[in-house]
Amino acid sequence: MRDPIAMTAQYPDSIRYKRRFHNLCSEPLEAYFSERRLKPEMFATSCTACWRGYRAIWAIRHGRLYLDWISPWPWPGRGSAAATKAESEELFQRSLSAIFPGATAPVFAEWFSGELGLWPRKFLRDVLLGYEWLSECEVVLLVERGRVIGEKPKANEPAGGYEIPSFLRKTPLP
Repeated sequence: MRDPIAMTAQYPDSIRYKRRFHNLCSEPLEAYFSERRLKPEMFATSCTACWRGYRAIWAIRHGRLYLDWISPWPWPGRGSAAATKAESEELFQRSLSAIFPGATAPVFAEWFSGELGLWPRKFLRDVLLGYEWLSECEVVLLVERGRVIGEKPKANEPAGGYEIPSFLRKTPLP
């Protein structure tokens, strides 16, 4: 388990919700991996800003959570002329097949139950620990077996201290 106090700020996954893209400050795919379903080697950590080893794009459609895209992070050739659209698509297909053999995107996230923290793309402050950004506002979606069962908006204040939301804590606060 990573110590959240010693973590580099993490590149978040993205999620499309209500026709807007948000940063996803939760890791729904991590709930899929277990002793029986190990994370594929292609997602081995190679960047301190992405300990999970991948970036994903998610979507909420008709009240359900879907995985639309996934790739190792940082992915080979990123930012170079060698990374063509075809190469990116091939890497996505290999990534998806490594986790869900024979599946095609989008993949319904029936394995996930918990809270999804959504932050807008504009931040007031980055405190450089995990996903602990202070933004203009946040939304927490409550998900049960891949289905959104509730939503709780929460406004953050731009000044003062910031407490880590419970769904982001890897270890209890002292």
